Amino acid sequence: MKQDKKLEPSEVTVLVVDDDSQVREIVSEFLASFGYTNVIQAKDGKMAIKLIQNPSQKIDIIISDWEMPNIDGLTLLRAVRKDPHRNHIKFMMVSSQGSHERMKISKAAKSRVDAYIVKPFRKNILQEKMNLLINNKEDPQAKEFERAINGEPAGNTGDPNSGDQMRQLLERVRAELEAKNYEEAIRLCQVAADLFPSDADIYFYLGKIHDSMGRSDEALKYLKHATKLQTYHVGAHTLITDINSRRKSS
Repeated sequence: MKQDKKLEPSEVTVLVVDDDSQVREIVSEFLASFGYTNVIQAKDGKMAIKLIQNPSQKIDIIISDWEMPNIDGLTLLRAVRKDPHRNHIKFMMVSSQGSHERMKISKAAKSRVDAYIVKPFRKNILQEKMNLLINNKEDPQAKEFERAINGEPAGNTGDPNSGDQMRQLLERVRAELEAKNYEEAIRLCQVAADLFPSDADIYFYLGKIHDSMGRSDEALKYLKHATKLQTYHVGAHTLITDINSRRKSS
């Protein structure tokens, strides 16, 4: 999909890759309702690579699950980016809230993923992402997500020393949390929040601290605020899922 002109969904061929047949069908049905009439499916990365290596198979966009048997989404992404005839394909990585691994996803970011989407997602979210891809526009949350997975602060005050200041504060918060000095960790977070009110990491740590203290309601409040500030905050999503799972099992 190299052309700069606006494309219609009916002109685009989408490859949906997921080892769960039900997920493939749901995504394909969503795409069909958006007007994407050329949708093909692959049950895993191995089958997807065979389709990619077939020169007669047109593919413009790949929507691939992260975790799959045989060949996972990251390996598939690398194969696409290394193929000189296919490296222009738009790639959307799909991952679940509880399956993020910082180093793996960091490598995915360096391999240029054009869009990210976290399961479970609503139909309209997928449509928004597809509209960005077919119009050659950036996913506005992609850079934000890359900052999160590479451990960079979300906030930007314009001060070149602000990033260092934030890192130092969060290091102190982590140290107090490990030492179980919860009140001091909370105080440091409050200091950080006064300086960097839009930084999601602060509220993630407040959530983590309150969870460690057994205050799950307070923890969820801060964690949800973190995800409002930074939609793809890996740690916050993972801890929310963990807390909800513990509540269901208790």
